[in-house]
Amino acid sequence: MRKAAVILAPGTLTLIEDAGRIGYAHLGVPRAGAFDPRSWRLANRLVGNPEASAALENLGGGLALEALRHLTIAVTGAAGTVFVDGRAHTTNTVIHVRRGARITLGPARAGIRYYVAVGGGIDAEPVLGSRSHDTLGGLGPAPLRTSDVLYTGSSPRTDPVIDHAPVPDDTATFAMMPGPDATEHLLEQLLSRPWDLDPQSNRIGVRLSGSPIEAAQHTLASRPMVQGAVQLPPNGLPIILGPDHPTTGGYPVVAVVTARSMSQVAQWSGGPRHFGRA
Repeated sequence: MRKAAVILAPGTLTLIEDAGRIGYAHLGVPRAGAFDPRSWRLANRLVGNPEASAALENLGGGLALEALRHLTIAVTGAAGTVFVDGRAHTTNTVIHVRRGARITLGPARAGIRYYVAVGGGIDAEPVLGSRSHDTLGGLGPAPLRTSDVLYTGSSPRTDPVIDHAPVPDDTATFAMMPGPDATEHLLEQLLSRPWDLDPQSNRIGVRLSGSPIEAAQHTLASRPMVQGAVQLPPNGLPIILGPDHPTTGGYPVVAVVTARSMSQVAQWSGGPRHFGRA
């Protein structure tokens, strides 16, 4: 474990995230982990880390840190500007940072979650086999605060083999499959209407706003839930379950968003979206 950087400003919410806690749902422990796995994996690949290494997940920018030694970093996910001692860099590129340099994430222009990988991987005390923070139960490393010191691990890494990666364009459609409680009537309402992002959304659940769905039944016996499940609560406004979702629930599940589209859900900052059949 080596000191890598000190936090000068944490931004709105900066968490340490990896692949999450796998295999503990039967104990009521959410998986957690990176909300946008595609961007998290890309950041690690760019700096030569093993794919499952922990990285930082930052909401909207504002994160500032000072390098305590030479670092190789990559920032992915949201589109914005990365400043190193005031010099602007783009996302999805490899950035070499000297000791003492100040790294700042500018406001996100598109998307909402940045991922910051550091060569060697972010190290922290694992809980149930994961370094991820779970916002529902509070497991894992706490959200970063000013003056916190980041460490990197001794996990094997290779020098980056590329210095820039193209990223596919976003889409206004979330691909989904019918859920266990789907009917043609419910799916027709879900698929035919535009949906916007409710500001109360978080890593537990992404709440949708729009015209409520009419359903005959609003509650069921509690049963296991999965990430991407589209629950229909009594107000008729769907909720897409995120990585920190409760492991059980009693609302009807009308659809399940595909893993690929969940990366797009994680970066949704507002504006009309539709559902489409996978």
